[in-house]
Amino acid sequence: MKPVTLFIVSLLAGAAGVGLYLYLKPVPELGPAITPAPPELASAPAVQPPPLAPLPARFLAEERARRRLAPDDASLTVCAELADAQGTLLALCDEDDASRAEGGRVDLYQLAEPTGPGEPVAVAARLEGIESGGFGQPGAVRPIRLGAHAPGFVVEEGQTAQGYSVGTRSLFALVDGAWRPLARLRSHLDNSGSGECGRDRAACVELDFSLSVDAHAPPSGALPALLVAVDGTEAGRRVSRRYTLRYDARRGAYAVPAALERTF
Repeated sequence: MKPVTLFIVSLLAGAAGVGLYLYLKPVPELGPAITPAPPELASAPAVQPPPLAPLPARFLAEERARRRLAPDDASLTVCAELADAQGTLLALCDEDDASRAEGGRVDLYQLAEPTGPGEPVAVAARLEGIESGGFGQPGAVRPIRLGAHAPGFVVEEGQTAQGYSVGTRSLFALVDGAWRPLARLRSHLDNSGSGECGRDRAACVELDFSLSVDAHAPPSGALPALLVAVDGTEAGRRVSRRYTLRYDARRGAYAVPAALERTF
């Protein structure tokens, strides 16, 4: 065989060996061609929105904004609330710097949930601008229930001057979907610190008037009676009197006798 031919045959044999080597040599692991997808987002815990504040707190914030008060202005506060089948009943107390003769203000509301997302708290009934108390401070407010269908509030206030003290109790209730003033009567009478009482014992008066709701069911469509107990001393004698106040549907208020409206 000629040298040239021998060279070509050797070259081809070498190439075949290299190819066979490459064919038999294991290929390095390259890993998956596609990176696995991350876990499904739905499997992660859902982020819950923060719970809504209670209805009274949300309404208070809205009222402060509406009246152009600071969000934390303590002059406007929730002074009483009552949860009822008719909704949430709320009393807001508005304080102000004022003279002795001027009191604060109490506003009454019947609230319901907003009608839609982002809407303000719904107000089904309101009675605003009830003046009470003194020195810019409104009277104390407490809830009351007049039977099953007339929830409301009692506003208590008192004034003392020159030894004379006069306490007053005002009753408001939600009747047939509207706020109504139902009664105004005394809660306390006392002149024990006055010169009049000091000069003449027969002129001394110290009386407390307690109020409760008659537990007996009233006639259909009527409000229950109010029971008033008057106890104390007058003209040096013990006093213990009882009164029953009936609701007058024609007037839309309770009939209050003059003895429970007296003053000095």
